Amino acid sequence: TAFKEPVLLPGHSAKCLVQFGVVHEYALTRGWIHFRSVDTGIVFSCRVPDGDYFDTKRFLHLDGDQVELPEEITDLLDTARVFSDRTGVDQQATVMIRRGSITVRGEGASGWVTKKSECSYDDDRTIQFVVSIPLLKDILKTNHTVTVSERRLKFCGENFIHVLCLVL
Repeated sequence: TAFKEPVLLPGHSAKCLVQFGVVHEYALTRGWIHFRSVDTGIVFSCRVPDGDYFDTKRFLHLDGDQVELPEEITDLLDTARVFSDRTGVDQQATVMIRRGSITVRGEGASGWVTKKSECSYDDDRTIQFVVSIPLLKDILKTNHTVTVSERRLKFCGENFIHVLCLVL
């Protein structure tokens, strides 16, 4: 469902909304947005802040080097997911990119795993970030190229831009 106007949806509400399946309809009222799934008939309502979007350009624009992540990263993420104590979008992995290699680490109460693969990254600086495993796998379905700046990573797709902060 495409929005007719921009809607600022709090992250915790979006996290709950995705659990209700595909949303086919929505309605905006003063201070609220209501989503309905035609399949289940479930209506999910949540508060939305009044006012305009803040200007995100300064967060989304970054200069940096392009790095091509290897196709094997999805297998590394799948292995890391096995050790996650969390479910859904909360499943996390730590990703470390060094010259010529990428390492994905997953951990939980049952243990930890670290898997490594070759990568085209050719810089002396080590890049490390924590990411939602399902989110990164979705991004990688359309794009394996990431822009790396001093403090952030940026993935761009046809209908999205996703920026991650690096672990410094």
